[in-house]
Parts: sequence; structure tokens; C-alpha cells
Amino acid sequence: MTKSKLTEQEFAERVTQLLIESPDPMNPDPQSNGYNWGLAHAKMIFNGADVDALKNMRDWLASK
Repeated sequence: MTKSKLTEQEFAERVTQLLIESPDPMNPDPQSNGYNWGLAHAKMIFNGADVDALKNMRDWLASK
């Protein structure tokens, strides 16, 4: 059995299904928020984002 590769749209839909809704959007749970950022970064990489640029952004945000 062979699996076909996901299209960009299918990937985006599946990632969206995994996102965690925060009960308080003004004060999201850090663990869930981190999980959602990981999914967002995976989506960006799928669309051609530079991994080093994402790492730099992550490090810059962590320094704030």
C-alpha cells in the first residue's frame, strides 16, 4: 500500500484540527500556546520558510 503526499490544503486543514483552543484567549496556557506555535512553524516550513529564520524568531521571543 502506498500513501500519497498531502497537498498544502490538506496539511493546513489537519494542522488546524490539532490546534488547542484556549479557554481564556487573553491569557493562554503556555504549554498549549507553545504547542500551537510548533504547529504554526510546521505549517510555515511546509510552505518554504527558512528553519534558521524560525529559530532566530523563537530565540528573539524567548529573550523578551
